Amino acid sequence: MSFGWSRWLGVLLAIFPLVGSAEGFDWSLYRELLAKHVDESYAEGIHYAGVDYRAWAKDPRHQKQKELLDLFDVTDLKSDKQKLAFYINAYNFLAIDLIIQHPDVESIRDIGSWWKPVWGLEYGSIGGQSISLGHIEHDILRQLKEPRIHFAIVCASLSCPDLRKEPYSAENLDFELEEQALAFISNSSKGVRATAEKIQVSKIFDWFEEDFVERGGVIKFISRYKSSLSDGVSDFYYLKYNWSVNHQK
Repeated sequence: MSFGWSRWLGVLLAIFPLVGSAEGFDWSLYRELLAKHVDESYAEGIHYAGVDYRAWAKDPRHQKQKELLDLFDVTDLKSDKQKLAFYINAYNFLAIDLIIQHPDVESIRDIGSWWKPVWGLEYGSIGGQSISLGHIEHDILRQLKEPRIHFAIVCASLSCPDLRKEPYSAENLDFELEEQALAFISNSSKGVRATAEKIQVSKIFDWFEEDFVERGGVIKFISRYKSSLSDGVSDFYYLKYNWSVNHQK
């Protein structure tokens, strides 16, 4: 009995599944890791999504996902939404990997040095090419002109936006980014804190102020998610940014 090419292809795909396709990258292992090792936490006056880095480091799914990421052909990403979802996930995954590889650091910034900050270290690998967190953030994600990325990428710190307990997807990206923006701005311990006397906002709005210009500026952008914010507000202050690693508590 002949064993046709189509049947051989089926066998090969069963043994060596495709890393990516026109639909994008398979983040299913990362999804399982997030569900297993991320939970609500509170430390140093901040509510955040804490990561159990020690348990995550021992989970074999992490290394498998890392290997798949190294094999992925990024030319499979065709749309801006696919690129945004993929590189947000990649940034967060590689930031977690950095902490796993440096378990004793108190801050992700301790991994780098004054002449070579952690953001410039070509530590991760995507598609066989070394890549840094800074390159993903500034040269890829910010170039796509979507300011809500700043509430989705997480640099493993308490004052960062919270890790979402599922990967971002191109299909649901707008909803996911809206949800993240609302959650961050509503978090008075690190996002936006408004009192009768003053308004304090995350340093993220300082560092990336220019990214919000096309959305009317920082205050107008925030007011979309915080209706209590007065239209007459023009001045605001910045909350202290806590760079301590977002360990689960």
